[in-house]
Amino acid sequence: MHAVVFTILLFLLLPVNAQSEAGKKEALALVRQALDVAGKQQNYTQALDLLAKARKLDPKNPDYQYETAYIYYLQKNYGQVIKELKRTVSRGKAPDARYFQLLGNAYDLSNQPHNATDAYKDGIKQFPDAGNLYLELGGMAYKSGNNDEAVEYWEKGIQNAPSFASNYYWAAKLYCLSSEKIWGILYGELFILLEPNSARSEEMSSLLFDTYRAAMVVNPNSTWQNWVSFSERAHMYIMLGAGEENEQPPFQVAVDDAMTNALKPEMKNKNIQAIYRLRQLFLDNWMAKAYNMPYQNLVFDWWRQVKDAGYLEAYTYWLFRKGNPDEFDIWLKKNSVEFKTFLQWYNSQPLKLSRQQRFYRLQYL
Repeated sequence: MHAVVFTILLFLLLPVNAQSEAGKKEALALVRQALDVAGKQQNYTQALDLLAKARKLDPKNPDYQYETAYIYYLQKNYGQVIKELKRTVSRGKAPDARYFQLLGNAYDLSNQPHNATDAYKDGIKQFPDAGNLYLELGGMAYKSGNNDEAVEYWEKGIQNAPSFASNYYWAAKLYCLSSEKIWGILYGELFILLEPNSARSEEMSSLLFDTYRAAMVVNPNSTWQNWVSFSERAHMYIMLGAGEENEQPPFQVAVDDAMTNALKPEMKNKNIQAIYRLRQLFLDNWMAKAYNMPYQNLVFDWWRQVKDAGYLEAYTYWLFRKGNPDEFDIWLKKNSVEFKTFLQWYNSQPLKLSRQQRFYRLQYL
């Protein structure tokens, strides 16, 4: 008896399911059309009409609600964005972190910073690996003038979402302008590796070049007056002899020490070639002094991998190319084959960041 009823019901449902699938396909086509109309023609009214039709055809698809809210966002109708998303978010039915980000952005642009912050924080509770939400929280703190809180959020984003580039970008910029530039140069290099071909990566290339140059103090007539310092605290530690004999120095001190011992008087020009030689000799010092044992470091391991592959010079010129474009162009003309080979090698095995392979400042605290 049950088998017969099931067969009859299944037969009755077949055309309904087929109709439902057809509706979903039609809805998807309407959404694509809506986004095309909004993007190319900025015809937001027509886009909203198309999305409304799509939602009727496939009412259970939350993506269409998000796209509708996004069109309202483009219209700067932030109140409607909040209305569209608030209920879904508060009920815990948001399928991903974008909903919280868009809701928080709408609150922020409606001059409701407290609600914006709450939206981002609520999103992190549900999606703790959402790098975009840490980015937004850092941005809120930065706008309010609280740089310490801003970088704290960005570094949490780096820790929890290692492959999300923007948190590295903002943390690097703040640190490179601070007295503790060591974190800035490491975050900045990782950012370029994550986002290698953008206006932001070109900006970061120039910032890293300037930061390295500022850290290098070279007196060609007196070796003992040469030093490299990416950390004001580390420099004072070294100058004052604060460490005990045989005591393991802090990470920043270890980096400055290995860098300083790598600095040579001939590096007085502080150009890309000098930075290449500095980083090359630093690697030897880092290993010779066994600093790599207490301080496993993803970035330095990457330098070693590039060096072992024979591309450290090409990589260094690529990394700092926007800091001294004339020098890079001259080098490239002489080394075009090497550079092309390096790019092929890099593209075949780029550095991949994950929870198993990551770098963040708190590892050393």
